[in-house]
Amino acid sequence: MRLVVLVFLLLLFVSTHPSVAQSDDAGLRYYTATTLRVTDEAAYAAYRHAAAPLLAEYGCVVEREILLNGPPQGTLDIGTPTRLIISYCTTRTALHRLGNDPRYAELKPQHEAATAEVQRFAGVNVFFGSASDSPVAERLYIAKLTRYKPLDFEPELNRINGTLAPFGYQRERLLLLHDAPLDAPLDAPVTLGVSFYERAEQQAELLRNQELMGAVTTFNQTYTDGFVYLVGTAH
Repeated sequence: MRLVVLVFLLLLFVSTHPSVAQSDDAGLRYYTATTLRVTDEAAYAAYRHAAAPLLAEYGCVVEREILLNGPPQGTLDIGTPTRLIISYCTTRTALHRLGNDPRYAELKPQHEAATAEVQRFAGVNVFFGSASDSPVAERLYIAKLTRYKPLDFEPELNRINGTLAPFGYQRERLLLLHDAPLDAPLDAPVTLGVSFYERAEQQAELLRNQELMGAVTTFNQTYTDGFVYLVGTAH
């Protein structure tokens, strides 16, 4: 059931978003979202430096690294990560080849020694946000991991996102996950949405709007079977 729903949704998004349908390279990059807690900053930086050339060799890119401002907020338990890393490879084959490279295997102990509570969520991007001129360093990023009920949530989700735009709220990515290490069985779509406020203070303005916050709460209660928010700034 889960596979059927995921395939249907992927086909739906590809058929209704021309920018995805017309470019396999852009639309079907294979994404990995990783949550983790860094336990040794110096060792982690050394790992990142050593891994960068190998990632580039396989066409893999760290698209966004978000330093989280506090613990996750929501109903799904994903531990207490301090970072969210969004990366992609141009194909799933490239990702598998990277994972099987002996040089990459040699770096894994270095990564394990510098991090804890590592969870990886894999899938494809089905949404490309409009370009924003806001400096990345000034943005406040909001990532939402959502396990949906088997309902048609997209129209209401799009309506709510439209009402958030005046607050500088921009959608950047929507990952349709094929692999998500959550406790409950996955009978409906699981997504990771990555959005941002163009300026950090805009979130406080939105939070004071009781009508919009009520709509968000109602959406979560009606359409989701679990969710968690991660908030932070780009590294």
